[in-house]
Amino acid sequence: MPKIDTQLVGEQESPDIGVVYTITDVDEFKSAVQSFKGYRVTMKDATGNEVVEALWKQEVAGPNSKIGAYITALGNDTDKWIGKKVKYINWVKGNRNIEVVKA
Repeated sequence: MPKIDTQLVGEQESPDIGVVYTITDVDEFKSAVQSFKGYRVTMKDATGNEVVEALWKQEVAGPNSKIGAYITALGNDTDKWIGKKVKYINWVKGNRNIEVVKA
């Protein structure tokens, strides 16, 4: 029988509404199944709890999409996102909004 070549990792939590997170990393990735491209945003809350948000790469996006909400709040240069504090205001399909929290 063949062995399964899969690396298991711990479950990453999703961000919560109203919690302030500091962005610690943004990396580009490609999904294994259908080769979709996206950005993995890693963040930590004040207690050090790590959460991850996946933003799918799109040529055109509205401001209320996942990637659109991030670009609206933080701009399109992900290098400048590192260290920024963000808070999720709304995070439902068609009504996504985050805000940058001033230090």
